[in-house]
Amino acid sequence: ALNLLKPDGAHKWRSASSGEKSVSAVIQFEKSSQIQCIDIGNEGSGFIEILVGKSTAVSDQDYQV
Repeated sequence: ALNLLKPDGAHKWRSASSGEKSVSAVIQFEKSSQIQCIDIGNEGSGFIEILVGKSTAVSDQDYQV
């Protein structure tokens, strides 16, 4: 998923093979950052979820949708 962080233009990230039950990417910044925009395309997914939290979170319960 490293190509998602490139500054030059739009980049796609897909699972290794089609039909996978679950795929995830964790993007963690070195310091607090404001995210201006997240552009999501959907190629047949039934569900897309974005979780945002602090690196000090101790469990998945600390994330916010």
